[in-house]
Amino acid sequence: MDDQNSQPIVEVSLTELAFIFFFILLIFSSWKVNNLNESINEQKSENNSLKNDISNLENTLDEAVKIESFGSVIDPKALIADLAFSKEQAKKVPELKKENKKLTDSLAKYESVMSDKLNSKADFKVMMNRLNQLDEITKLLEDTKKKEVSSNKKDADGKASVKNKTNQPDKTLSEEIESLIQRQNDILGQNVNLRNKLKKVGNGLDHPPCWAHPDTGEIEYLYDVIINEESLEFLPGWPQSRDAQAMNDNNILMVLGQYKTNKDLWKKSTAIYQGSVALKCRHFVRIYDHARSKNSFKSYLLGIESHFYKLLMRSEYAQ
Repeated sequence: MDDQNSQPIVEVSLTELAFIFFFILLIFSSWKVNNLNESINEQKSENNSLKNDISNLENTLDEAVKIESFGSVIDPKALIADLAFSKEQAKKVPELKKENKKLTDSLAKYESVMSDKLNSKADFKVMMNRLNQLDEITKLLEDTKKKEVSSNKKDADGKASVKNKTNQPDKTLSEEIESLIQRQNDILGQNVNLRNKLKKVGNGLDHPPCWAHPDTGEIEYLYDVIINEESLEFLPGWPQSRDAQAMNDNNILMVLGQYKTNKDLWKKSTAIYQGSVALKCRHFVRIYDHARSKNSFKSYLLGIESHFYKLLMRSEYAQ
């Protein structure tokens, strides 16, 4: 009886085990299939990447063939030299930008002066005439320098002396613009001064001051001159605003000093006098009388008046 009852249970259990093993095999097969699919996809991706690499290589080879075909036109050494030159020029860019900014600022300052000071066509005409005179003076100075160089080659012994007296240091473009602005201010000051002179006819002065304030037209004096009994002395008399201009002008600096005779003075002051004649103006000086006799005073005064306009001071010179 017991054997009969246990037989179906054993059969059912074997059937269930068969199903279990089947499902296990099915799951395992499915996992393997997924792994194979992933491997296939990776292989396809690698194949695509290799195809792209091959395509890039083919394009590179095509370009290389083209370059090789133009080998006579493209010079590798020249190309490297151009690249090196470009690198050197790139290093100069910051310095050039700074110089450009200085020039831009100077130009803006010049334009500001032009717009503020030129109020009429007459002012503009006067300014243009003065600038033309400045151009003529510049050409004259250049011709003089050329003649001096030629003369120096013939006379080597006098070279150092002539160079010290005549040569001016080279100026940068920005310094030239600053000089032009200063000259423009001088012209404007002379213009105002001439208008003031018309209101005071009979002052006996035929030329405007070379240095005059651009707004008021007031005279800006170049030297303070002390007349002693047996000598006269030229001292700096220019305003602080003219200090840089005066200190950079050898013709102005060489006049400073003490003189026993008028001839000694004229030797030193001829250059600055000729410059004022070319500009159709005169430099003004203040005269201080420290002489004991009128004859000494008048004698030295005539020498000064040959090259300068004067203002007689009533007080003695105070150090």
